[in-house]
Amino acid sequence: SVFGEPIMFGRRIFLLGAAYFMVGFTRPSGAAESRTLVAFFSRLPEMPFGADAVTHATASTGNVEEAAKTIGTLTGADLYAIRSSRKYPVLHRQNSIEAKKELDENARPPLSSPSVDLSKYSTVFIGFPIWWYEEPMIVRSFLEKYDWQGKTVIPFCVSMEVGIDRAENNIKRFCKGARVLSGRRFESGQTVRPDEITAWLKTIQKENE
Repeated sequence: SVFGEPIMFGRRIFLLGAAYFMVGFTRPSGAAESRTLVAFFSRLPEMPFGADAVTHATASTGNVEEAAKTIGTLTGADLYAIRSSRKYPVLHRQNSIEAKKELDENARPPLSSPSVDLSKYSTVFIGFPIWWYEEPMIVRSFLEKYDWQGKTVIPFCVSMEVGIDRAENNIKRFCKGARVLSGRRFESGQTVRPDEITAWLKTIQKENE
């Protein structure tokens, strides 16, 4: 399996997989080590309650964090939130201006999330919103920090209209030595359905058996 183990379902996997990196990087005693990581950048924790995709920078439903947690639940993966010490504007228009400035400057925003031991993982999902047709520059800060040699990398994104193609090509460039699989776009403003993600994961497995 590309995930190191078959896709599994249920509450046990959520507790033994998807919760770790959200709660201080600790793992319950006796829990098996996961070989899969879901690293994601999401603005959801900064958004006002009930924020919508049009007015604000990140949708309250159909968002990256929601997709990441579902992938973690279905694969038994660990979750890792990519965070920046830079505070982005809440309103969509203002955040768009800031994102365009970072892109034009080829900026590398500072990371505030703790380092992760990537050597433990063979497969890494990387999730993000699409900003100006590409991945946010904070994602590049994360990618350039680690050695991707021999890893399997699977990108996914959330956007209103723009596809993942350009971001996927960028990830291939930054993850030197990795096998980057075809990514998946989820639509912003809509709840990410577990059955939709399950079908995608099964397709990945079938294509890489």
